[in-house]
Amino acid sequence: MKITPRQAAVNALMRVEQGSYSNLVLEAYAKEENPSPQERAFAQALLYGVLERRLTLDHILSGYSKVPVGKMEPEIRAILRCALYQLAYMDTPDSAAVNEAVGLVKATPRLAFNPRLSGFVNGVLRGYLRADKAFPPLKGGWEERLSVETACPRPMLRLYVEALGKKGAEDFLRHSLTVSPNYLRVNTKRTTDAELIQWLAEDDIPAAPDPLVPHCLAVGRHKSLQNTNQWEQGFFHLQDKSSQLCVLALDAQPDQRVLDVCAAPGGKAFTAAQMMEDTGRIVAMDVHENRVKLIRRGASALGLDCIYAMQGDATQPGLNMGEFDRILCDVPCSGLGVIRRKPEIKYKNPEEFENLPSIQYKILETSANYLKEGGRLVYSTCTLNPKENTEVVDRFLAEHPDFESDTLPEALGGGASRLIAHELDSDGFFIAVLKKRMA
Repeated sequence: MKITPRQAAVNALMRVEQGSYSNLVLEAYAKEENPSPQERAFAQALLYGVLERRLTLDHILSGYSKVPVGKMEPEIRAILRCALYQLAYMDTPDSAAVNEAVGLVKATPRLAFNPRLSGFVNGVLRGYLRADKAFPPLKGGWEERLSVETACPRPMLRLYVEALGKKGAEDFLRHSLTVSPNYLRVNTKRTTDAELIQWLAEDDIPAAPDPLVPHCLAVGRHKSLQNTNQWEQGFFHLQDKSSQLCVLALDAQPDQRVLDVCAAPGGKAFTAAQMMEDTGRIVAMDVHENRVKLIRRGASALGLDCIYAMQGDATQPGLNMGEFDRILCDVPCSGLGVIRRKPEIKYKNPEEFENLPSIQYKILETSANYLKEGGRLVYSTCTLNPKENTEVVDRFLAEHPDFESDTLPEALGGGASRLIAHELDSDGFFIAVLKKRMA
């Protein structure tokens, strides 16, 4: 029996709480249930909305439920969160949100035997409606209130304050609750900005050039980009503006040799290849062979011939690859800059990130061995955590006197490094440029 989008969202929430990634859960739902575009869009909006607002929703629940949120049955908690999100933040009719929630309880075998559970769900939601959806009073100081209002656990909130200061953290967290735009990278090997904008307009997809990044188009959150003829013909690939800025900082030139050490799924290598006019050679490496296949498929779809994708561990020295003019180290990180797209990251324990700087440093140090004298290396992350950013770079420069800081392009304000939070309406990102001194 085909499950409903609401049931899919509830199931997905349960799996995410057990450690699954939200995007992979949604992909599994699409593959197993073959939902219509409208069903998939609703399930996606509901899942990400609840993940994004989970602490806020739990605060509301605590004001209308006699049972503490932490002591509820996991399925009941997920059903109530989904229903409350519809009532508070979506245009779902109130009666539909309540009735569907009660129906989900009755349709769940482990819950259906106890009629009190459906009555409990109905009572909590009806109580919220009778109170005209009043928000329960907030207690405590600035940190506790902001934690509830932005649905950011306090340990993680403190990390953002460390990185951005109180005002910067508040601005970033409130901005993370807004809708993230889509950005495209125009495949300049096959089309021009003007042509692609015109073709997308014919499909009722408005696109506008970004003022900072050449060949970057902003298209909002349109859901049918990968169903367009332009996508099928490889005229663009999806890539956030911050990632395109990262490649801009690399400054790859035609006929150069470029190494991308953590390349999958390949977006930055594709953009670098277009900047190089598909000449020279880009070695795009990833530790997992199945992800190397993603790079190969993407390069083929875009008609890019200068990319060589290979399996390799960027932490292990000794690979016989020669020297490179440019190296990109976009290292694995905590992802604290992308919570607008992956809100579940907010609920991780910051202690999970403690081992990352040592891995990041090892990747940076190993990769630097392949850089030519006078060559340029970009170290980047999609996190705002100083321990993964400036502290890694500062340690490297202190221990490698043959390297020095280099200058970022004007689009990034010059200087040796840049932390992008929310001011560019893009993902949060850190970019630093290093140069190997001439002997």
